[in-house]
Amino acid sequence: MTEPPAALFTHWPGLAAALCGRPCILFLDFDGTLLPFTTQPDAPRLSPDQKALLRRLTHAPGWTVAIVSGRALSDVRQRVRVPGLVYAGNHGLEIEGKGLRFRHASALAARKELGALRRKTSHAMRGFRGALIEDKGLSWTVHFRGVASAMRPRALRTFWRTVRAAAESGRVCVRQGAMIREVLPPVAWDKGAAVRWILARLPRRSHPVIMYIGDDAGDEPAFAALGSDGISVIVGHRKRTHARFSVRDPGEVLRLLRLLAQLLEGTARCTFACEDFETDRARARSPEGQNPTAGS
Repeated sequence: MTEPPAALFTHWPGLAAALCGRPCILFLDFDGTLLPFTTQPDAPRLSPDQKALLRRLTHAPGWTVAIVSGRALSDVRQRVRVPGLVYAGNHGLEIEGKGLRFRHASALAARKELGALRRKTSHAMRGFRGALIEDKGLSWTVHFRGVASAMRPRALRTFWRTVRAAAESGRVCVRQGAMIREVLPPVAWDKGAAVRWILARLPRRSHPVIMYIGDDAGDEPAFAALGSDGISVIVGHRKRTHARFSVRDPGEVLRLLRLLAQLLEGTARCTFACEDFETDRARARSPEGQNPTAGS
């Protein structure tokens, strides 16, 4: 981990200059990045504006867009519904798109063990209203966001008592996320490994810009995989992270995607990108979004 990341939009002019006219491989997390978290994991859907932006980016010459999610691949693909993207589900244990196809063999072999433990946990947690268990095929997740705050510590203790033996014996891995606990197969694979696998197999133009945007601990291996050569962006506030830059929330991710789309309107637009950004920022800071210089 490094020092706190720099606020991305304060560095946008320099980043825009680095991106202009260059091919790009853009990786995006889904929950907490493209969309805010909700108490109902079945609820999130992209807006028409978000889908249009993803289509513009993925169809741009030299650009590839990949969604790298903890959700099952079939689930995240159904929620995004944008052709031409690469989709990586279950933290990259399954990958499809642009001619790529991957299923982690050891994860497939662990499904029986995971399924038995999921059923046992579901029985143990049945008394906690608002707790949801999501079966993702190659892994499963318990969502605690809907559990009353007073009951949440007890629900977490019940979960851990149920899975402890399997976790401590190495039969499963347990990963902590924002109001969730994920139970995964015991394989040496994460979002960083998935990013490296995709990058090694995509047809590449010379010197593409690699960008990854994510929001939680599960994205840290991907930030680390990019190193100092890529543009890694954490969504939210995290003091220690491998990400180089930060944005505040999914709303700022949407703003960033709009700025990227503007850069793709043509190389001539690049010379004005910095000026457009400064004008947009000034309007956002002024009362009612008015131009602060108007009438002066």
